[in-house]
Amino acid sequence: MRVNAAILFLTMLMQTSTETWVNAPRPLQVSNLNHFVDAANAVMYKSGAAQLIRETIGIEPGDLTFVIHAVRWSDGGEIVKQNWYVFHSGQWSDAQFATMKRIYGRKQIWFLYLQFNAHSSVNTTYVIETKKKTAAYFDHLQQTAGLFGVNMPMAGEARNIWNAKLVDIPYVPSDVVIGGVTFDDEGLSWIDFSAAVPVSKTPGMFAVVDLYFRPTDIKGLGFSSWPHAVEGVRVGNRPLKNILLGVGWGPMYGGVVVGGGTYTYSFGVNISASAAVSAVKK
Repeated sequence: MRVNAAILFLTMLMQTSTETWVNAPRPLQVSNLNHFVDAANAVMYKSGAAQLIRETIGIEPGDLTFVIHAVRWSDGGEIVKQNWYVFHSGQWSDAQFATMKRIYGRKQIWFLYLQFNAHSSVNTTYVIETKKKTAAYFDHLQQTAGLFGVNMPMAGEARNIWNAKLVDIPYVPSDVVIGGVTFDDEGLSWIDFSAAVPVSKTPGMFAVVDLYFRPTDIKGLGFSSWPHAVEGVRVGNRPLKNILLGVGWGPMYGGVVVGGGTYTYSFGVNISASAAVSAVKK
């Protein structure tokens, strides 16, 4: 039964959905284009993204997520500049817009391309692939336990073009690959697994489960400003002999260790599971 369950689990992880989007590009006719993009360098300005979406797709960005591909062609028909962006209105950092390639558990996204100095009579094709994957907290638990396809023939007068498509995402969490570029589609989490390393007199390291009081980005580089519960057992031959009950805040934790009819106070650093495994192996 365990073997069959493992095979079923692995089969689910290998699920993939692929779509080839063949489309007719539209002339890019927007007012004050230079307020939205630097066309010569295929650079898009975050401050102009919402208005550009209104003037091309014709919708309000609202709570929608947009993946945007900006391309600059040379007069000879070669790509000289290209950049990828993810836009969501509201609180959205420059890193989220330009570099992180995260779409946070969305079941639908808009894909918009902008191509500058492109020749007419083009045939633009994008391949969109969704690859199912395990959630980040499951990867952390395991650690604790041990498109770009564009065909642009040279023809006619150069112009700026665009098109957009609403993309359904069948699997979450997943990796969404558009034109060979991967976007991480995993949402916020209520749970994670890590390690607690005491800096007090409490000996040893604890394998812990982190329980969040609000959904948290457990794949981000920063720390949550909200405290969370930290519960775990000491790493060793008899883990249940010492149980940690505590609270974490940022990279630190504090709590009590219960075992053998007694308790002691413990505080220290809450580190990732992978860092803890590396430390143990040394």
